[in-house]
Amino acid sequence: MRAGIGPAAALRDLGIEPRADLPAVGDNLSNHAIVFIGLLQKPGARQFHSIRPHPMTAFRYSSGLPDAPAADMYINVQCKTSWSPLGHQVANLAPSLLKPMARGRVSLRAADAAVHPLVEFNFTGHELDLQRFMAGFRRCVEILAHDVVRAVTRLTFPVKFDDRLRRLNRITPANKIKSVAIATLIDAVPALAAPIFATLADREVDLAALVADDHALADHIRQNVAGTFHPVGTCRMGRAEDRAAVTDAAGRVHGVAGLRVIDASIMPTIPRGNTNIPTIMVAEKLAAEMLREIEQAPV
Repeated sequence: MRAGIGPAAALRDLGIEPRADLPAVGDNLSNHAIVFIGLLQKPGARQFHSIRPHPMTAFRYSSGLPDAPAADMYINVQCKTSWSPLGHQVANLAPSLLKPMARGRVSLRAADAAVHPLVEFNFTGHELDLQRFMAGFRRCVEILAHDVVRAVTRLTFPVKFDDRLRRLNRITPANKIKSVAIATLIDAVPALAAPIFATLADREVDLAALVADDHALADHIRQNVAGTFHPVGTCRMGRAEDRAAVTDAAGRVHGVAGLRVIDASIMPTIPRGNTNIPTIMVAEKLAAEMLREIEQAPV
């Protein structure tokens, strides 16, 4: 957009001379949205220290709600939530939307590259997305209430995804000291776990009460939904006559000779999984197409 490729009227308003009027540049932003529910594990139930924090299993399923696509939901199970000693004690279940309906956008605030663009994911902007999240959250609470899970759990809590949590999760010497102190205190005095996590979560919320209240649950999800670093779609491929498209199937930008986009932004919709391998596939396929065009070009 700063090079003049995008919605012409919006670019002119920022003092950028349009080179190609492509109104869909920045639109159609999609990501896998996720909400976290934490559980403090008893000492004997925790993973070995040598195992890195990583999803250990998952549950893929269809929500079955009207108008929802098949295989649209995913529950991530991770036995360590972060790098720190405290994170090694805390596991999480996390319902996620594999096929979200809502779309966000990326837009410029200013022509100056020093000014960050506005990124609006709009995670709960579609009612079907919110309803599927609520159902997935309730399914996770049912799992946490199972006797087998309760036997290895000291407490459960809804995770508030705020700046306090982000700051605590930064890899710094001070955070490691804090984490060691909190983790040691919890194991030494288990009764302190509830007040400590009520403070870390910025509030004490009973999961059973939360899922019994539609308004409270919807509000919690809206406030604490996050992304999974899988953004796609802001330069989606499509036919030249489609004003919602930016590139063709070979990544060529409509109306701009010699320019291609070869990354996840050309995907029309988000795949049902991590975008790493699909993005590599896109790059390999389009690179092969470019080589084919070079080989067929007249000498």
